[in-house]
Amino acid sequence: MRYDRRGYGRSPAATTWYYETDDLFTLLRHLKISRAFLVGSSHGGALTIDFTLAHPNSSTEWSSSARSSAVTASPIISSIAAMLIMRRWKRTTSRP
Repeated sequence: MRYDRRGYGRSPAATTWYYETDDLFTLLRHLKISRAFLVGSSHGGALTIDFTLAHPNSSTEWSSSARSSAVTASPIISSIAAMLIMRRWKRTTSRP
């Protein structure tokens, strides 16, 4: 599935403050998608990381390329995010 973020493609621009991660979460729930593999590049890559951190109990995996400058600006935050995501991935993929 591919969707337009607010203000892109055919989607109207936002008129109030919002979180893109909440939009994605709401869309997945509306479509009754319980497991997803998120793929994003540039700003979409940052969104995949932000979504995983904002919704750690959702059943998602992700792939990110060409991370945005907001993520690359802080190597410490990038490292912490990667560590948290890998811990979660290991928990969800480990077999008893």
